[in-house]
This record gives sequence, structure tokens and C-alpha cells, in this order.
Amino acid sequence: MSSKIIISENRPCFCNSGKKFKVCHGAGTSEEVLDTYKLNFLLRDVYGKCIHHFSKKYDLKEYIEHYKIFNHVPEDDKNDHTYSFRFIEFLLFRAKEKGTGNFLFDEVLKSTIFTPTESLFLKELKKHSHFGIFQVKELDVDKKFVKIEHIFEKESYSFYDKEAISILKKGGLIYGRVFEVFERVGILPTFNFKGPELSLIHISEPTRRTPI
Repeated sequence: MSSKIIISENRPCFCNSGKKFKVCHGAGTSEEVLDTYKLNFLLRDVYGKCIHHFSKKYDLKEYIEHYKIFNHVPEDDKNDHTYSFRFIEFLLFRAKEKGTGNFLFDEVLKSTIFTPTESLFLKELKKHSHFGIFQVKELDVDKKFVKIEHIFEKESYSFYDKEAISILKKGGLIYGRVFEVFERVGILPTFNFKGPELSLIHISEPTRRTPI
């Protein structure tokens, strides 16, 4: 499998600006950052197909309730979590099909909704990813470079991201799913503790990262 990811730069930008990607986030970026956003598009396409499949086949209300309990969401929460990345990940990696005991991940992977690249991506995401808390060790604003370290396992991960520089602070903590897919290291942030003071910031639209 080639590590090259092909996307159309004429598609709408993932930031919902209404502009084409090539004149929005794709404009004036390095190859490393551009590669990050290609992975971003791939993940959004795959997750979009997953939730469309699940919503047609299952009543998601019960799954949402289980998701809220699992993630300690307050009972009075009024947000619609249906299309959030966290809920889709819950369906893929935690939820089971009622009456069968099979994980929804296995069920959706057997469907015909994915391209070969998307299927391989989803398999790799499950096989080579885990949740954790990471500390920001290095930031380079000019190169858009970030290096993080798992606070318990002390493993380091490096990536480029145009948006992360404005969100993260050196010494701060970030919680999320780290993955290694198509020879790239990335992180889907769930919560960002912006600085050493540990002020909690919720990131509603996670971004993807690639390695050095």
C-alpha cells in the first residue's frame, strides 16, 4: 500500500468556511502540513460513512445514552452528540450490536460502503491506536511542528499542524487517541489542557497530525 494519500484540493475545506480547500487551509502550507490535512479528509470521509450507516440501521438513542454514561456526560446535557467524533469512536470501538454480542466495528467493516483505502485505514486505526494523556514538549511556530510525550509511558510523538500552534502551549497536557496509520503518527484530541495551569478546553472538531 502506497503511503501517498490522494485528495481533490477542489473539495470544500474541512473547516466549513465554504471555500475550496486549496484557497483555505491548503493555501501556502508545507508538504508536511498538507499531508496532515489529507489524512484529516480521509478520516472525516470514513467517520461520515460510519455514522450514516449506523443511523440507517440502528436506533442510536440508546447508544447515545450509553455513550454519555461511559464519558460521564452530565444528565442535563442537551447537546446532539450524533455526529461528534467521540460518539462515532464510541460506536466503532466500544459499542456492540444488540442480540449478537458483535462489535459494531466488525459489522460496519463487512459492509460495502468503504473504498479499499478507507477499509485499510479503519483497520489500521483500530489496530494501531490508543487513548492517553500527553504533555506538549516542543512547539515550533514557524514550522508548525509539535512534539508530545505520553505522561506515563514516556513515548514521544511528533507531528506538523497549522492549527495546533494556536491551541497548544508548551508544558500543557492533551488527552486523546494517538494512532499510527499509513506511516504517519497522529492524534485525535478530545480535551486540551491548554497550559501548565490545566485550564480545560473542549475541542469540538479534532484535527489530525502527521510525523516528521
